[in-house]
Amino acid sequence: IYIVYAPDAIQSVTWMRDDYIKRSSLNEEEFDFEHPSKILGNYSNKNGITYIDLPSEFKKINSSKNNIQIYYIFDMHFNAKGTDIFSDILLKSIIKEVNE
Repeated sequence: IYIVYAPDAIQSVTWMRDDYIKRSSLNEEEFDFEHPSKILGNYSNKNGITYIDLPSEFKKINSSKNNIQIYYIFDMHFNAKGTDIFSDILLKSIIKEVNE
């Protein structure tokens, strides 16, 4: 069994997140965009379920400011590049688990 958390674009795309915070009445410190990942990760660990944390994986990919566009700009779905990255992450996780 796998739990895969596919984040909303606001959680993964810096300019969208910044714009969302700017338009809200809250401060940046009041947002925890990693909260859903933490909840699912804890649940998975407690129940022996493999958890694939896409937000963390996306951060690794964009950590060097690659600025890879993985979502469509006009909606919150993965574009073709995002789908490719997602499928690569999922496949690597499955292969790793099978080989253990």
